[in-house]
Amino acid sequence: MKNLFEQLPEIISEASKSELGILALMMIIISAISIYFFRKSSEKTKILIFYSLLIGILLFAIATFRNSFPKPSVQQQLPPGQEIIISSDAHLGWVGSNSNKNVYTLEVKNYNNNAAYYIVGQALLSDCGKSNGKIYLSQQNNNFTKIATWKSNELNCYQEVPDKMNPNNFGITEELEKKLRFNGIFKEIKRDVSSHIQGNGNYKIKWEYSSGCCGIFIDGVDLMVINNPN
Repeated sequence: MKNLFEQLPEIISEASKSELGILALMMIIISAISIYFFRKSSEKTKILIFYSLLIGILLFAIATFRNSFPKPSVQQQLPPGQEIIISSDAHLGWVGSNSNKNVYTLEVKNYNNNAAYYIVGQALLSDCGKSNGKIYLSQQNNNFTKIATWKSNELNCYQEVPDKMNPNNFGITEELEKKLRFNGIFKEIKRDVSSHIQGNGNYKIKWEYSSGCCGIFIDGVDLMVINNPN
């Protein structure tokens, strides 16, 4: 008994290193306490106390083992081929020759090397002429790298809106933006960026006007992942 008390701190320390050890230690301690406190009680009381302690230990065991397994991320729960938007930046920017609001920040938290990553920009051509531009990507504030291009024939034009207001003169007003959304004028430009997404972190997407009569309005950019596309 003396050796047991001397080794008690070491026993507790070792038991606390695992869920099973903690559970076994609890069972021993509670059993010892129960024997001491209820040794003079009636049989009915002892049985009641025994079942109460047993239920408590079982509930603790269930909770312990449930928490011991890591919960999969939303991305890991997806069936193969399922698309999900994992990050968005929804501010309105004009991608014209003098634009300064054409950068969008997206975040990757649970990178999956087997997944396919796409950026999806909601865009509107600011006039009906021919234009084209480039799309750049930067990770962790590094230099921008060109990843794609855009052309006016991929987009809808502001003139499709019932009100013939020219956004090039005064920008897209809140009222006009609502009408654009309602009429589904903003069109998606989708590009595969899997080869450029190389881990967790912040990624910046920059839209650039290159040539033509006009730029485009970007209503927002999403980062989409397709889990195990093959």
